[in-house]
Amino acid sequence: NLASDIAGKTFAVSKQHGEIAQHNFPNISIDYLTNGVHWSHISERKQKVFDKHLGSWRTKPELLRQSEKIPAEEIQDAHDLDKADLINYVKEETGVELSIDRPISGFLRRQTAYKRPLYLFSDIERLKCLVAKFGLQHIQGGKTHPDDTEGKKAIREYHGIMQDLNDAMRLTFIKNYDLTNHKILLNGIDFLIYSPVEDKEACGTSYMKAMWSGVPVLGSLSGGFLEVCQDNVNSFAFRTQEEFYGKLEFILNEYKENRLAEIRRNAIASGAFASSVRAFQEFRAKIE
Repeated sequence: NLASDIAGKTFAVSKQHGEIAQHNFPNISIDYLTNGVHWSHISERKQKVFDKHLGSWRTKPELLRQSEKIPAEEIQDAHDLDKADLINYVKEETGVELSIDRPISGFLRRQTAYKRPLYLFSDIERLKCLVAKFGLQHIQGGKTHPDDTEGKKAIREYHGIMQDLNDAMRLTFIKNYDLTNHKILLNGIDFLIYSPVEDKEACGTSYMKAMWSGVPVLGSLSGGFLEVCQDNVNSFAFRTQEEFYGKLEFILNEYKENRLAEIRRNAIASGAFASSVRAFQEFRAKIE
C-alpha cells in the first residue's frame, strides 16, 4: 500500500480492473482510467480515408464517432489493399502463401497463459469443420517473457498444431512481432482474436488498435473490451467456448457473403474511446 499512500490518487486501467482492485484493496479509494493508444498503428491508406472524411480526427478523436460518413466500400477497398500487403509480407518472412480470397484471423499479442493464445484451437474438430467450410487461415504473432514457462509452452504447442493441421489449414507464426511489423500485420488481418480469461486482463490494447483500424474483434469480455464492444455491431463478444465457435462461424459467414464492411465502419468509431487523447483528457480532468 506504500505507493497508494504516497500518491495523490490511485487509478486502475479499466472499469473492470478498478472493480477488481477495489474489491482486493477495500481500504484504498481506487478510481479508474481506461488506457488509450496512439493512432500511428493505423495503415497509411486508411489514414488517408479518415483524412478525407473526418478531418482533424487525430487531435479530435470524437470525430471518429461520425464514421458513418465514410463510404463502406472505401473502407473495404483500403482493407483489401492492406490484406494484400500482409500476404506479401508473410510470404517473404515465412514462405507461407496465404490466399487473399479466404478469411485471415490473427492473434497478435504477448504469448502468455492468461491471454489464452491457443483458444482458437480448443476444439480442433469443430475448427476443422469451419476451415473446411470457409477456408479460414490464421496468423499468430507475439513474444513471451524469457521466464514465462507457460508462454513458451504455448508457442511450442502452436508449432505442433501447425504441423498437425498442415494439410487442413494455412497457419503461420511471426517470430519477431514488434513495432516494426505490427502495422502491416494488424491492418491486414480480417479479424482479431482477443481471448484472455475474463477477470485476468487489466485493460488490453490490441483490440483498441484493431477496431480503430477497421478490423473487427472476436473477444472475451475482459479488461477494457467490456467498455467498447457493441456485440454484433462493432465487434463480437463471447464468454464460453460454445459462444466463441458460434460467433466465429457467424463472422466467417459474414465474410463469405461480403457483409463485414459495415462492421468495419462501426469499429472505426471506437477510436473516439481508444484514443490516447481521450485518456489524457480524462486523466487531466480527474487530477485537477
